[in-house]
Amino acid sequence: MLPVYSRTVGSLMDEIRVPRVLIVDDDAAWRELIRLNLENLGYEVIEADNGRQALDTIRLSSLDLVLLDVTMPGMSGIEVVRKLPPDAPPVVLLTCKSAEEVGPTLYEGARYYLPKEAASSSLYLLVQSLIPRQDLNPAFA
Repeated sequence: MLPVYSRTVGSLMDEIRVPRVLIVDDDAAWRELIRLNLENLGYEVIEADNGRQALDTIRLSSLDLVLLDVTMPGMSGIEVVRKLPPDAPPVVLLTCKSAEEVGPTLYEGARYYLPKEAASSSLYLLVQSLIPRQDLNPAFA
């Protein structure tokens, strides 16, 4: 499992918590692309490459958002959504599947669905809209 830690910016008197996003995808190149872009926007990023690791990270970490691939070996993203704890952060499903195939999952715990082919600027706008602006580091806002 990847190490989990929290990063803050500022003095002890004026600390700003950097928003944390978990990216879950079995494709390492895809995770890296998303991670680099989110880090450039000022987010702290944690990665998981499978569903089991995602659930463990969600249970053990303080997260603001989860970006979750649907099609993964072992445990699918849909199975992950069904096993989410009640206090889980918002989940955005990223997939090549159609809306009809993932639609029911939106009623089971995932909040949003975004096709991977549309997940460039649309993804970053969605992330910024889901994490309150006051939580962002002003240097990156």
